[in-house]
Amino acid sequence: MVKKLTQAGYKLCATEGTSAVLKAAGLEVTVISKKISEGHLNVLDVIRDGTVNVVLNTPTGGRVPMRDGFEIRRAATERRIPCFTSIDTARVAVDALITGNQLMNVEALPEYRAAFHNQREYVA
Repeated sequence: MVKKLTQAGYKLCATEGTSAVLKAAGLEVTVISKKISEGHLNVLDVIRDGTVNVVLNTPTGGRVPMRDGFEIRRAATERRIPCFTSIDTARVAVDALITGNQLMNVEALPEYRAAFHNQREYVA
């Protein structure tokens, strides 16, 4: 998913741990401090100043990571920056972004259920 973004020309910013993984995979990434309480420049700064266009922040256990994650998600929401809390959802969004030239139809949920039900009737 992340390789697709870089291949499409997007630049990556990541906190310390994530950036280490991305760099190990051979991707170029700007490291941003996640330690909100330890000064600036940190992840909240780049969200609030508009440097980033999307945030991927998966909640983790533990009191400090949960609190920091909450602040990260809150800052993104306050600035109307898309914030994904699930890798699966982010993956689908990236795929839609990369293949955005495809025509998609949005229908009400009952219409999708009816179409699915009709397909099941004809399966041998």
